Amino acid sequence: MSARFVGVRITEVHGTPAVAGGMHDPVDGRRTAALVLTASPDRSWAAVIDDTDASPWYGTETARATALGTDPHLRVEAGSPAFSRWSGLADVLVATAARTPDQARRRAETLLVEYPGCLVTVVPLLGRAGCVLGTASSGRAGTIVMDAASAPPSVWPILGSFLHGWLSAGRHSGELLGTTLLVHGPDGGRLVTAR
Repeated sequence: MSARFVGVRITEVHGTPAVAGGMHDPVDGRRTAALVLTASPDRSWAAVIDDTDASPWYGTETARATALGTDPHLRVEAGSPAFSRWSGLADVLVATAARTPDQARRRAETLLVEYPGCLVTVVPLLGRAGCVLGTASSGRAGTIVMDAASAPPSVWPILGSFLHGWLSAGRHSGELLGTTLLVHGPDGGRLVTAR
């Protein structure tokens, strides 16, 4: 992964959108890099996540992305060769795995302090299907633990980008607590619980 430019579009959907034939946007049917679906008692949301190793959006693409409500951001893997070059600009930082949830929380919060331009940190849990997402919303650090019965490592950066898009759309991280998200990425679909 190292450093990627990511676009997230979050859309309210009615009913539960079906994910069939790979990853397709439930709104316009286009193929996507990843899809996150979440629901509250009164609303359902779909987040389409596209990432690339190419350069960020420029010119008309930026105008188009803004018109669609897309959140463009930079996601960087801490410890990668690109980290020292891009870390100060990163919106989402993905750290190396921590052994315990407490260590992961501390690492997530430390990264948010060290890189004040970063909005979301992702710290996978070593040997477990889970991660801790750190957020710097409202000027203070907070964390969310994400758990899955089983999940490949590729799920956690997707959730970091989803959370960045969620916060950028004016939503609050607390709204996700207790919800189950369907994360449909390159390795298939996984149910993830936020607590």
